[in-house]
Amino acid sequence: TLIDMTNQLEGLKCIREYYLGKLDAYENAMKLVDPRFSYTIHGIIDDVKASIAFYDREIEKFKEELINK
Repeated sequence: TLIDMTNQLEGLKCIREYYLGKLDAYENAMKLVDPRFSYTIHGIIDDVKASIAFYDREIEKFKEELINK
């Protein structure tokens, strides 16, 4: 139903916000880490960015479905 889809959309947005918070924290951590070890955090940041991109796509799909209903 429309209410269920709206709830799912809000859930996706919450998860996306969680990953945005992680991204911010890891980017801040980059400033504190010895540059010799920053490659590890770069990998983590790339993974988090991939998760955010996934949720961006899923949110857009849900918005389109809600508009088309």
